[in-house]
Amino acid sequence: MEIKKVNLFFPIFIFGYIFLNVAIALIERALISMGVIGKMTSAVLFIQNELVIVIMLLGFCLITKTGIKDLRFKMLGIKEIILSIIIGYLIIPMSLFLTNITSLFVENAAQQTVSEVSTYPLIIQIILIAVMPAIVEEFTFRGLYYGTYRKIKRYFQAMLLSAILFGFFHMNFDQFVYATFMGVVFAKLTEATGSILSSMCAHFAFNTFSVTVSYFSSANASALQEASQQTSTDSSVGGVTLLGLALLLVLGMLFLGLVLLIIEYLEKSRIKRETGEQIASNCENVSQDEKKERLITLPLVLGMIVCFVYMVFVAVAA
Repeated sequence: MEIKKVNLFFPIFIFGYIFLNVAIALIERALISMGVIGKMTSAVLFIQNELVIVIMLLGFCLITKTGIKDLRFKMLGIKEIILSIIIGYLIIPMSLFLTNITSLFVENAAQQTVSEVSTYPLIIQIILIAVMPAIVEEFTFRGLYYGTYRKIKRYFQAMLLSAILFGFFHMNFDQFVYATFMGVVFAKLTEATGSILSSMCAHFAFNTFSVTVSYFSSANASALQEASQQTSTDSSVGGVTLLGLALLLVLGMLFLGLVLLIIEYLEKSRIKRETGEQIASNCENVSQDEKKERLITLPLVLGMIVCFVYMVFVAVAA
């Protein structure tokens, strides 16, 4: 029953996200034209987007009486936090590889997002791009969606489906691919530690990388442009040489192996740390009806179709 509720929420969430942002934008435009307010800054728009998600998530939790414990948020030790941050950095090479492959076909939406706040101080950029999305999106996709799907004990299916929804939520093909990859890793990390705080830390670390690289590279834009021109040869793909792509793939696979080892270590540490009562509660029996419950329902498919159509529209419009 819980799965049906969160699946029904997904198209509402997507429609609401699009509708509320459009409605707010129209209201802001009307107020600007009347001289009531000035032009909205990029920072305000970023905060607005996250607030829309928070409002809808809180609304769902209040209606369904979902508590913070149901979203699997609990504090972790320093060791778990540090290792989670390391995982966030270790998945960067594979994500860069996937991004460079998708950039052959579609525009790099992630880079465009970072560039929109590039004029702000670094700390503001980190808050807008790394802190807020890490908290809000992890509560939504690893807390609500994966936290609900995992209850029927089909863990891999739960990880994959919640990751796909996370990818669709970005609503562009470029971010869909690497966000889905990230979503699987973050769900596995959450499962290992028992808390979405770990995926928040990893998500934060990942997003911080793109922000800091963009911030410091903007100071050397001319040098980067010259280097880019020198590497723009017939042997390049999406601005990265074939050798560079190969290195990213090799590094990505090696680092992904390290990620799996760290996650395995975190899971063993959690099991060792937990009391017998806690382990029993984590391994509680699932009824036959719950085991037979389908993860994919019609409302969920409808939500994914809406996202896909929107993604096609964005790709064509670009």
